[in-house]
Amino acid sequence: MLGFWFWRKTLKKRLLLLTGNPGVGKTTVLLRVIKALKAEGYTVGGMISREVRTHGTRVGFLKS
Repeated sequence: MLGFWFWRKTLKKRLLLLTGNPGVGKTTVLLRVIKALKAEGYTVGGMISREVRTHGTRVGFLKS
């Protein structure tokens, strides 16, 4: 999180791309970052696609 707070202090227009293996918490981290930025008055845009799993296997994504 220290890296995020430093990044936030220099925020202008930025792109944040988060990668990682399935199930490591990428979506959770992004949702927390979005919440923190919005609480400070930043406009946040982008897309998050939640996956649909059946018996532990990804079968698709939810449409927003």
